[in-house]
Amino acid sequence: MLINYIVITVITMSYVVHQKIRGKVYAYEATGEWDPVRKNSRQKRKYIGRIDENGNIIPKRSGIKYTRIDGAYDFGDVFLILRIARDLKIDSILAETFSEDWEKILILAANRVILPGSMRLVGAWLSRTYLDVDMPGRRISELLSTAGKRSMEFTTRWLRSSEKEDAIYFDITSLESYSVKNTFLEYGYSRSGRDEPQVNLGLIMGRSMRPLFYDVYPGSIPDVKTLLNMLTILGKYGITAIILVLDRGFYSIRNIGELMKFSFVMPLPFRTVVARDILKECSRPKQENARMHDHSLMYVQSGSFDLDGTSLNYIHYYDPERENREKKKFFERLTEIEDEISRIRDVTKVDETAGYFMKYLRITTGMVITRRSKAISRRLNTMGRTILISNSKLEWDEALDLYRSRDRVEKGFRDMKSDLGTLPMGVHGEETMQGYLLVQFIALILESEMRRRMRESKINERMTLHEMLIELSKLRVVRLEGSRFLTEISKRQREVFKAMEIGEEDLVIK
Repeated sequence: MLINYIVITVITMSYVVHQKIRGKVYAYEATGEWDPVRKNSRQKRKYIGRIDENGNIIPKRSGIKYTRIDGAYDFGDVFLILRIARDLKIDSILAETFSEDWEKILILAANRVILPGSMRLVGAWLSRTYLDVDMPGRRISELLSTAGKRSMEFTTRWLRSSEKEDAIYFDITSLESYSVKNTFLEYGYSRSGRDEPQVNLGLIMGRSMRPLFYDVYPGSIPDVKTLLNMLTILGKYGITAIILVLDRGFYSIRNIGELMKFSFVMPLPFRTVVARDILKECSRPKQENARMHDHSLMYVQSGSFDLDGTSLNYIHYYDPERENREKKKFFERLTEIEDEISRIRDVTKVDETAGYFMKYLRITTGMVITRRSKAISRRLNTMGRTILISNSKLEWDEALDLYRSRDRVEKGFRDMKSDLGTLPMGVHGEETMQGYLLVQFIALILESEMRRRMRESKINERMTLHEMLIELSKLRVVRLEGSRFLTEISKRQREVFKAMEIGEEDLVIK
């Protein structure tokens, strides 16, 4: 076993304590003895040596024998992730699915959370942690291929073990690759604009913000078909009474027709005729429509409309504070672009400089800049406004909460795509790709749980996830003549472990 020396129910623990005496800093081996009756710990200390100006321990003399210090290794951040994997029973599901390699797959997922990027750096990362594991590059490729062969078994077991959700969020992205050995690669609509074969990666998360399921489909399959295929799988595991929270890319007569057997909510694109009619009807906020939501004033108006014979409900939200913020940001950027165009005085570089804002400007051959007032007015009319549509009767605040929660889902999805490291993907075969995505999916589950605990403890108001992991990495294992001890736990680290629902008595190595 590779990582089962983390003991959760323990009586004693040892770590290194620094103490300053008359201007010099000394190191002691502190042993804490836990009293289960009094619910507190007592500490015994043994002198190790003096600390030099670089933070290294100069061991004490004992006759002609010196204490041998083998090194110090990252502990706190790795321990946290492995503990959360145990809390969520990810370790047991992995062990059930991959009897031999499950621990290494979990370690790869921990690496994705702590040090996302090229997997060529995994070996270097492992060498500085307390884990006694060696994973050369060739072994990682073999491991990913092994994981890919049974990735669906893990995801279905994870789905079966997850708590039932009443709302799910779906997103999809395209992953391009230049591999010739991956049979899933097909040409289709590319969200990145690359003209390369791709696969479609669909991800489903619950209202709890925990990833539930993912799957990979050939790149030519339309988004709505990918969603329907995944919903069929969810239905086999009893997840049927749900609300789909979708992005505006799913809005079309055909898509909505196929989704009508499910409850859904999605934003209505402003470019549609229906949206323009609703904006016109709701253009003037009425006093009786004023509502408070999360300490913000907004005006809410609801109604219904017919879409090619299908009746749908809409809720229009107008947030004056958001409107002012968006106007300020819009005109600040528009003015900056006008100034930049005036300085370059080169008509061939206008489009490149203006970018998206070119639609709001008119520039003559003499470099005279004027604004397109109608285009700007249309943009201003949508600021601070959101239109949500649904085939269910939802309360205005419930629909808004569902939609706003999607921001965290999209953040998780962006993290997953970003942490894939390189796009186009250079993995060579279908099984290796599936294993790579499985490791990323497990990492996303672990990260989402850490973020949940951070939100509930409010520690996210003082530090980011990345900052938290860096702080915990400073809690290290020191090896002294074959024995291992933890460095002293700082006040800030205690606060983090408390927020992560881990007691100090749990922090033990064996």
